[in-house]
Amino acid sequence: MIMSPYIILDINILNIIKILIKKNIEIVFIVSYKTDNYFIQFSSLIFLKFLMNYKIKIFFLELGFYHRKIYIVDKKYVFFGSMNFDIRSIYINEECLFIMNDIFFLNKIIKNVKKNFFFKFINYKKTKILLKFIYIVSFLNYYIQ
Repeated sequence: MIMSPYIILDINILNIIKILIKKNIEIVFIVSYKTDNYFIQFSSLIFLKFLMNYKIKIFFLELGFYHRKIYIVDKKYVFFGSMNFDIRSIYINEECLFIMNDIFFLNKIIKNVKKNFFFKFINYKKTKILLKFIYIVSFLNYYIQ
């Protein structure tokens, strides 16, 4: 489970995701419905739309803007900290994550995430030409910054 306000990936991470899917490993992305930066959110939506082709579960947090970054691996480890799941946080910025291997803490996190706020990103409708233009500009803006 990957919970981050932004999901912007490079080819290396996309290849890892493809390998995990071939091994039948479930991947869940949870992102905030509201944003503090529309350009980055539009760029993130491009990747989320692409990831839908790979049977990845995608949820949006319904209420408010959540800037949490929580990663749960193998229902055993909880990673949390300042790292967004995007290429700038992974390769450029100096981010930090804490790792917990505590079942009580893990269950508390999962319960909190599940009870509060999500709806599924099931069907992505065709977008108008203006929205497509905004997606492209925002995507390019993300790499220029």
